[in-house]
Amino acid sequence: MIHRDAGLPADIEDLRDGQTIEGDGVTLVALHTPGHASDHLCYYLAEEKAVFTGDVVLGGSTTVIPAEDGDLLDYMSSLKRLQSLDVRRIYPAHGPVIEDAQGRLAEYVEHRLLRERQILAALGDGLTTIPTMVARIYADVPVNLHAMAGQSVRLATGCMAACIPRPHNTARSASSSCASGAPNKASTASPAYFSTIPP
Repeated sequence: MIHRDAGLPADIEDLRDGQTIEGDGVTLVALHTPGHASDHLCYYLAEEKAVFTGDVVLGGSTTVIPAEDGDLLDYMSSLKRLQSLDVRRIYPAHGPVIEDAQGRLAEYVEHRLLRERQILAALGDGLTTIPTMVARIYADVPVNLHAMAGQSVRLATGCMAACIPRPHNTARSASSSCASGAPNKASTASPAYFSTIPP
């Protein structure tokens, strides 16, 4: 999927969601799965009921959502889309093959829901800066990874702010939290509160 890639050679084929690539006994279906990147594609291997997940699902860790081109809501939607498929095996871009595809997808969704709950709890306890929230939520993570963790917290708080009801806010659902689709526990906070959280 060519997106923001003007420097690529002209003869590169621009695959889109739902298009297929067929070979000798192989059928790959392109799946647009934004979140980690807006142009991210996974490939469903019909013959094996397997999916090549690229960076959406990894073999040994969770996926980072980059601030530059990532989107947490899109990422959760992509995970749920993969869950809806008859997927039994995952071939990630990094790490070993995952034989329990649905189990790993469920773990990824629950991980994001847990982080959301932890952020809401930190805000409820009066933590108002990204570093203090990171120090609490990621206490078991090496300090050298806290900057990356801070990026995730900032994206999540921004996502929560976007879900808070306000006039003319049609971009996000006003009644759902970022990751869960459950009632938004952050809805009692002002959107300005989230937007002013310092780094």
